Amino acid sequence: MILVSIIRRGKLLVVLLSAAGVLLVMALAPRPGSAESYFDEATEAYDNGDYQKSMELYDKVIEVNHTIAAAWQNRGSAKYKMGYFYGAIGDFEKAIQLSPANYEAWNSCGMAYYKTQQHLDALTHSKKALKINPEFAPAHNNLGLTKYRLGIKFLQSAINDFTKAIDISPEKGAAYYNRAVVKFKIGDGEGARADITKFKELDERVNY
Repeated sequence: MILVSIIRRGKLLVVLLSAAGVLLVMALAPRPGSAESYFDEATEAYDNGDYQKSMELYDKVIEVNHTIAAAWQNRGSAKYKMGYFYGAIGDFEKAIQLSPANYEAWNSCGMAYYKTQQHLDALTHSKKALKINPEFAPAHNNLGLTKYRLGIKFLQSAINDFTKAIDISPEKGAAYYNRAVVKFKIGDGEGARADITKFKELDERVNY
């Protein structure tokens, strides 16, 4: 009797065949032209900073199988990187439709709304991400950014959001930088300088 198990290891499918107590291992690459193959190529292109190529390959994934939420989300991320924020919103919303519990897609969509000055939609999406995962620091940071843009009445609340992001991920510099900006805005120069000092210590680039 032969027992078959299939597991994923990076880009390979590893097939485990067990017969008469002997374990045989076969590694199978994704079939060329399959959604999985295009997905792997698209992800590699994205990781290498080739967002145009990544977007085009995710197009192929979606043509083959339009129900893969990660393909829509990742294509949205590629569009976002290239500054195509409205297109990114459409892709993120589709990813959310396919996978409503995906807090990262909610947060990414909120950030794309933020970039297009649709601040109420940005607020709603960041809050939804945090409802699903209250410990997701990027959503706290993005919520603070949106509140900062909404005006003076929301500045203290924005500081609270940045502080929460820092409490969760103290090694990330963006929230320190953002909190410094708001502290300076409300006249807390000493607090702003302390946050900028910490941001410089972490040596992290702020890139929205």
